[in-house]
Amino acid sequence: MSIGRIAIGIGLMSAPRLFAPVWVGRDGLSAAATLFSRAVGARDMALGIGTLAAIERGQPIQGWIRGAILADATDAIATYLERGEVPPVSRPLVYLMGGGAALAGAAIQASIDETPN
Repeated sequence: MSIGRIAIGIGLMSAPRLFAPVWVGRDGLSAAATLFSRAVGARDMALGIGTLAAIERGQPIQGWIRGAILADATDAIATYLERGEVPPVSRPLVYLMGGGAALAGAAIQASIDETPN
């Protein structure tokens, strides 16, 4: 999941005008949406890189996983709350990606113990 998160982050940061409209429609071409896309991309990259670095160093990853769960759940909830502004075709995709990633993160969190990796 961390590698996927990094890849998504790179995409959001490097091609925000390609990805932002999928989430927010035509407004995704605005400068504000480009900024938002890059910020979300940087967040995802930081979470992915931080998790992989902790694994590499043999450090606990629980905090990184919890942060990712919070970020993913927030994406899904925020999309639901602003659903009137999100293209109808995009809503299920965001719910599935954000909600699904949050659930997957919760499953990962539940499967690891409190000892470092």
